[in-house]
Amino acid sequence: MSGLFGSGNSSWAKILGYLLSNPIVAGKPIVDWFFERADAPRLRALLATVHAQAPTESVLLNLATGSNVVAREGESIVLPVYRALLDQLGYSRNFLLAELEYALEGDGRLQAFEQKFAEATGKQWRERRYTVLAKNEASLTLHLLDPTTYPQPDSWSKAATEPVIDPAWFITRALQILSRRRPDATRLAFVIDEAGQYVARSVQRRLHFQGFAEACPRAR
Repeated sequence: MSGLFGSGNSSWAKILGYLLSNPIVAGKPIVDWFFERADAPRLRALLATVHAQAPTESVLLNLATGSNVVAREGESIVLPVYRALLDQLGYSRNFLLAELEYALEGDGRLQAFEQKFAEATGKQWRERRYTVLAKNEASLTLHLLDPTTYPQPDSWSKAATEPVIDPAWFITRALQILSRRRPDATRLAFVIDEAGQYVARSVQRRLHFQGFAEACPRAR
C-alpha cells in the first residue's frame, strides 16, 4: 500500500488490520461500527468470509516509532516484527526472556514460575521482565523452582542464549505462539507502517524485507 504523505494510506492500513481481526469495541464488533458509516456490501461479504473461514489476529507496528522499532542498525525486519508479535500476545519483548516464557509455558510451569518469582522478589514478573535485572532475577527464580536442574542462582543466566531468528524460524514460532495464546485464530496479518522510510535507500534492508515477505506466504 502506498500513497503521498498525508493521503491517509497509513490510517486505511490500520483500519484494514482491525477489520480483519474484528475485535469487540464497546460491546460491538469493529465491522459493525465500520459499516454504520460505510455502504460496501461486497466488502462486508468478503470480511464475513474471512472471519468465518480464516479468523485472523492482526499485528500493527510502525517502524518509525514505538517500542518495537529497529533497535540496532543492520538488524533484520524480522526482529521488530517479532517484538511486536510477542508484545501483543503477552510475552516479553526481550527475546531471551520470551524463550524462557515459551519453554515454561510448554512445560506447564509458567504460572508456577511467576508465583515463585513474586515470593522471591516481592514483585510481579510481568512488570520486572522489562528491567535490566530481569535476567538475573529470572535465573534466581529458576534455581528456587527447580534446584536440581539449576543448582546455582546464576545457572540459567550463564547458560541461556538468544535464538537465531530468521524468517523461517520466525514463521514457525509465530504460528506456535498464536495457537497457544489465540487458539481461535488461524491466520496472522502484519500491518507494517513506514516500511518505505525503513527501507529508504538501503539495499540490505530492502533484501531483508523482500526475503521476509517471500517467506510468509509459504507458511502453513
